[in-house]
Amino acid sequence: MDINIEASKYKDEVLLAPLNAKMELLPADKQLALGLMSLERLYTTYFVKYDKKGAKSFSKLLDILEQALFAGEVPELDIVEQLIDWCDQYVDKMDDGRISEWKQCAIEIIFPDYLCQFVESLAVICRQKNPFEFGDIYQIGVDLCEMYELDFLHTTEIDFMSLHDFLAMRHKDVADAVQKSREKASLYKQKKIPRQEYFEALDALDDLCSNYPEDSHLYGNLRKKTPEHPQDIILMHIEVNRIKSDILFLEQCGDFPNTELLNRLKAYRQLNMFKFS
Repeated sequence: MDINIEASKYKDEVLLAPLNAKMELLPADKQLALGLMSLERLYTTYFVKYDKKGAKSFSKLLDILEQALFAGEVPELDIVEQLIDWCDQYVDKMDDGRISEWKQCAIEIIFPDYLCQFVESLAVICRQKNPFEFGDIYQIGVDLCEMYELDFLHTTEIDFMSLHDFLAMRHKDVADAVQKSREKASLYKQKKIPRQEYFEALDALDDLCSNYPEDSHLYGNLRKKTPEHPQDIILMHIEVNRIKSDILFLEQCGDFPNTELLNRLKAYRQLNMFKFS
């Protein structure tokens, strides 16, 4: 089984098809808001972490879309042309062979597949508050998460961590127990404490770790070079669940301008989708 082919089929037919149907029932301005929420999540996830130079232009794009939704503003032609040039520069980067494999793959997803044509129609989209045929831009984070977890996640530091260290990053009580066990280990090696006291500290650490079975399972999944089944692609599922939550929010929230949406957008701009906490 080719996990990449199976994952893409599962993503499109099982995860995204029901969301597409629900998205199409939203009013045009809320469809645009749905796409904007997904774009906001890319700011910290990709641009701040992997491409700080591009973060300024991407932030400008987000601000333009927010102003369109909340104030009915339409960007000036020269601003749109600057953003179009910015997108074109990224497409050109794909052929110069001087960027990392990860950035190459991410650019292929973010720009040609989604942003380039969206930005070219930006003025019309903002004027009518309607993403038109680019409504599927909300899927951008799902595609990026799928690619990241399938092809690149196994290169992270988690492969070199023990379970104790992984849980210590997520839970203070485990971190304290790890520190205590290391202190006991040092004292035991110096023959300053009996072996039993050292083993008791290890037992206490193991007992604490047993309180977090879901995190232990996550640790095991993250250490696999690739998930065995599409259902195991955790990041992709987390992002799909965010979209589900966004659609429910938009179905229930009032007309724009909307303070709740503004607060949601601000929170999303600080979010890193590639973190598991």
